[in-house]
Amino acid sequence: MDDTGASQNGTRPTPLVVKRALQSAVIGLMAGAVGSLIGAGGGIVLTPMLTAAMGLTQKQAHGTALVAVAMNSLISAVVYRKGGSVAVPQALILCLGALSTSYFGAMFTSKVDSKRLKQYFGVFLLFVAGLIAFPVSAQQAIPAGSTEPQIRSRLMLLVSGCLTGFLSGLLGIGGGTIMVPSLIFNGFGQKVAQGTALMAMILPSMLGCVGHFRLGHVQLGLLPGLLGGVLVGAILGGNLAVYMPDRALKLVCGSVFFLMGIRYAIVSSK
Repeated sequence: MDDTGASQNGTRPTPLVVKRALQSAVIGLMAGAVGSLIGAGGGIVLTPMLTAAMGLTQKQAHGTALVAVAMNSLISAVVYRKGGSVAVPQALILCLGALSTSYFGAMFTSKVDSKRLKQYFGVFLLFVAGLIAFPVSAQQAIPAGSTEPQIRSRLMLLVSGCLTGFLSGLLGIGGGTIMVPSLIFNGFGQKVAQGTALMAMILPSMLGCVGHFRLGHVQLGLLPGLLGGVLVGAILGGNLAVYMPDRALKLVCGSVFFLMGIRYAIVSSK
């Protein structure tokens, strides 16, 4: 059976197709809510779910997840922006850096072994969880919308954007895993860092999708249910994050990164 959603006679979806559509919608809902809540786009949740529940290869999961990440970043950024939790000037700096590398990260996916890709991903998530649990802030908190040159190093943000773009294209993740710790180091609170990272990754994640489409990694048949779920989840998770205190957001964000990092480390060692 193909992935188009129609039965062989072309008149009615088969039960298996309906089941996969519902599964993808539920996965999208969960990933959208969690990704929006922690400012990571949802890729760290989507990728393992797509491999375990939907039977996708690691590269297919990364490519398909990145499409959902792009949509989640867009919807979530709007929600955070309405809540006053986005620093637009810094988001633009990060975006420029990420745009320069996201496509190349996606194209590099075909040159990396899937098992090694999982190992890199797991170790990276554990590292980020540690950064969130034990943050090193260069200066005091910066309010959203500030136009004063309070960032210690704009060059650091640009470099962070470049690294984020490459890993986003390579691993199908959003910007939170690198951008949030970088923004916190430069004085932003957790909530503003998450909103800024989500806005910064809208265009780079879309560009990364182009590379994965060209490589054939995106499973088109899963997208309708997946994106529908992401839409609802992003709105729910984003609004919850806007009203949560920073301390609670740090706990949730760090816990998710740690658990997913452990999961990847265990799976990749088998």
